[in-house]
Amino acid sequence: MLIAYFAHELADAAVQKRVHMLRAGGRRVVLLGFERERAAPPLLGMPIIILGRTASGKFLQRALSVLTALPTAWRERKAWAKADMIIARNLETLAIAHLLAPKTGGKRTPIIYECLDIHRLMLRQDVIGKIMRGIERACLKRVSAVLTSSPAFVTHYFEAMQNYAGPVLLVENKVLALDGRAPAPPPRAGRPAVEDRLVRRAALRPQL
Repeated sequence: MLIAYFAHELADAAVQKRVHMLRAGGRRVVLLGFERERAAPPLLGMPIIILGRTASGKFLQRALSVLTALPTAWRERKAWAKADMIIARNLETLAIAHLLAPKTGGKRTPIIYECLDIHRLMLRQDVIGKIMRGIERACLKRVSAVLTSSPAFVTHYFEAMQNYAGPVLLVENKVLALDGRAPAPPPRAGRPAVEDRLVRRAALRPQL
């Protein structure tokens, strides 16, 4: 089974952990994604396709990077278009998969949306926030499942704010240790609880 994994940051520890998990489960992986301040680390035995460079904390710039990444992802479609499944980490890569996957021909490839946190921009009630949620809502209509790390994200964001009623894969952030390898670093203390409260608060606001 071949999985095309579209990643928001190739050097992110959570991305590396997910790739190790997939490969440990016997899946072949082709990794596509963006570099930031850190260059993409080598992963032996698998192809890596760099779609561009983005900056941490600049969500709008990351969203616009989709436009510049589309031609690169399309040129490299031979490496991923025949994948049995696509996993898209975060909204910018979900948009790329959403736009390109239907144009590659063949079967309808399942797309899994991996969203391990909710960016504050997605909770805003102004025009920008509504536009970003609208883009995500359109992409959610194409996904086969949402992979997330917190039940609160499902209840108070995807269901309450995005009207998503599809399948959900809940994968908690836990330390990964495979065959004696060094475990992935744990998530920062307190972050999920803080973001859960933000999501709950936003969900209680009236939707205009």
